[in-house]
Amino acid sequence: MKPWAVLICMFLVFSLAAQSPQEGWSFRIQPDPFDTTALLDLRYLNEDVAGENGFVQRSEDGESFITERGGPIRFWATGGGNKARRLNAFELARHARFLAKKGVNMIRFHGEIHSLTDDIFETSKDELDAIWKMVSIFKQEGIYSTISPFWPHFIDTIPPSWNLGDYSGSKVKPWGLLYFNTRFQEAYKSWLTDLYTLPNPYTGIPLKDDPAVGLIQMLNEDGVFFWTISSALQPSLRKSIASGFYDWALEKYGTLEASYVAWGKGAFHEGDEPRDKRLGIYHIYEATLDNPDANSNRLADQMAYYSDVQRGFYREVYDHLRSIGCKQLINCTNWKTAANTKLLDLERYTNTAADVMAVNRYYSAGHEGPYNGWRYQAGDHYQGKSLMHQPHKLPVNVKQVEGHPFTMTESSWPLPHRYAAESVFLTSAYASLSGFDTYYWFSPRSATYSEGKSLFITFDDQFEDGNFPVFKFNISMPAYLTPFPANALLYRRGYVREAPVVVHETRTLADLHYRKAPLLTEQSGFDPNRDARDQQVQSQATTVNPLAYLTGKVRVTYGSEQANYADPKIEEWIDYNTKTIQSATGELVWDYGKGQCRLNAPAAQGIAGFLSEGNGTFRTRDLIIQSGNEYATILTVAMDDQPLAATRKALVQVNTLYELSGFEERPATYQLGKEEVKGYEILKTGSLPWKAANTLVTLTIDNPHLTTAILLNENGYAIRELPTRQVPEGLEVVLPKEALYVVLQ
Repeated sequence: MKPWAVLICMFLVFSLAAQSPQEGWSFRIQPDPFDTTALLDLRYLNEDVAGENGFVQRSEDGESFITERGGPIRFWATGGGNKARRLNAFELARHARFLAKKGVNMIRFHGEIHSLTDDIFETSKDELDAIWKMVSIFKQEGIYSTISPFWPHFIDTIPPSWNLGDYSGSKVKPWGLLYFNTRFQEAYKSWLTDLYTLPNPYTGIPLKDDPAVGLIQMLNEDGVFFWTISSALQPSLRKSIASGFYDWALEKYGTLEASYVAWGKGAFHEGDEPRDKRLGIYHIYEATLDNPDANSNRLADQMAYYSDVQRGFYREVYDHLRSIGCKQLINCTNWKTAANTKLLDLERYTNTAADVMAVNRYYSAGHEGPYNGWRYQAGDHYQGKSLMHQPHKLPVNVKQVEGHPFTMTESSWPLPHRYAAESVFLTSAYASLSGFDTYYWFSPRSATYSEGKSLFITFDDQFEDGNFPVFKFNISMPAYLTPFPANALLYRRGYVREAPVVVHETRTLADLHYRKAPLLTEQSGFDPNRDARDQQVQSQATTVNPLAYLTGKVRVTYGSEQANYADPKIEEWIDYNTKTIQSATGELVWDYGKGQCRLNAPAAQGIAGFLSEGNGTFRTRDLIIQSGNEYATILTVAMDDQPLAATRKALVQVNTLYELSGFEERPATYQLGKEEVKGYEILKTGSLPWKAANTLVTLTIDNPHLTTAILLNENGYAIRELPTRQVPEGLEVVLPKEALYVVLQ
């Protein structure tokens, strides 16, 4: 291209106002032949067959994953393994190949192996088959499996023949029952035995002996420190808990009278029934209060009792899995509590009965509608705020437990969300910084990108064409999946350096039982845009700024009285005046005032957020990024593990805003919980294809080896060579409006 033509193109790019998706280009899905001509295919990152290097194990310090013979390993993961129920072997193999190409090396099955018959001990044969099929097919693409076999919510009807007393029928869910009911526990362990010891008909070996099973979860989203322990219990379980507390108190104090003396003022509870050997139980709400009243000693013992019950059950299941021959790493569960500042450390302590920690956490769009638990439709409201101005709400802001790998087994920015494209970049960068070991995107609903019924809820006849309800927990769409390759490469190859430990907290068990304030919280109520530093300490009763998660590793040890540690530089890295957070490594800077996050590592560099804040020009050590986009994520990574200054092949990846064609909304004020908020009313959900705001980017890279730029399609195949020119700063390329991927070589 002539120099004058390049100048005209640049003028056009930077004179255009940022376009909305409806004015942009259409993302049209093409079948992928999965042939060797693709310039972007990350299948090579995976083992030829998952498990070929042995079982996944813990590293020497216990905090990360290794394989027996292959060394360290990180997992870029998704949910969706349960699609094995409805996809045939060919479709499931295609899905596995698609995910492997995007950089995925772990998938999670969110299962329901409980009995579907009158015999409580009979394991669901269809569910066993689906799990076995998934493991056998995904291992062929080097993708490990995580198996989460049970969730109380999935039990729709409890037959009377199960003999669970008042846990019977279709109007009750067995929340919390597994921790206290012996018959239910024995049935559950029987289901596990079938799952892991019966031969997998697709491989010929039991799952217990298959190293392609990377992680075993005991159950999904249940626990004794959430609201369900008080609000969802049947009378029989309440009595069982009260009897258990009576026995626990006698074992600790010797007599009931000694218990009352130890508890002091407020020792008695209106539910005490000494003749029946039951002690009243406080509602979990009492444990969430900031200023416990005179019942504090008794309430602390109740929390200790709950802790002993839950941890004891987890240890019993752990021992059972080992006794039947399971060699895999084991996780207990992944749930939250009624008040994380007060109770989350206690929940996490009980989870140390097994090998691996986990939590499920999403970034909410503030969606409100009649079906807001699972879909959105016309008439619904949402906020859809970008996380770029709310760094305290990043899901991977987690206090990880020393000596245990940490995973996030479900997470995403659920729809409706206009800023979903930021999610993948922020997650990969900060999960890398903090030493996160696995992050599972929840959840792909189709074999490739969603089409038709995998995206729309089409059984509602009252909706006209182009305005069907949309399933909200679905990552099979361009805002999520197209950013996968560069971010998976960044995360799995360690392009963002792990930070040192910037906060290390030690907590005694007594502190946990009395719900004393932790050094810092994972509660996201703190807002750095509204709360000054002094106000933050007062409002959260913590002594370390919650934004410390974005500076480096945060660790906690339970049952210790050693001194806490907080790096004094945290107050330098977090600047309230400029509204910036710098990582301890210096590679990440988050400007939450402007809504921008900059990555400046040797092999990965880029910018994300509201790029019109400033002059639209951003510099890293090897790049100059000029953008006319109001909002975008622009990331460049080396494809050969070399620094960008020396690489011979680099991937430029761009994501902007996405909407379904014809999507319509208007500003609105609505009720979200108890608060009136400003957001949007959805007027029309739209229809396929997805529309993407145009890419308005010129990129210059300082690298003597790179001379060619090739535009790729959504499947990673070459479309055409792009014009480039050499300028004093390096190789310059103007990206076309439909640019998702450009390979420089």
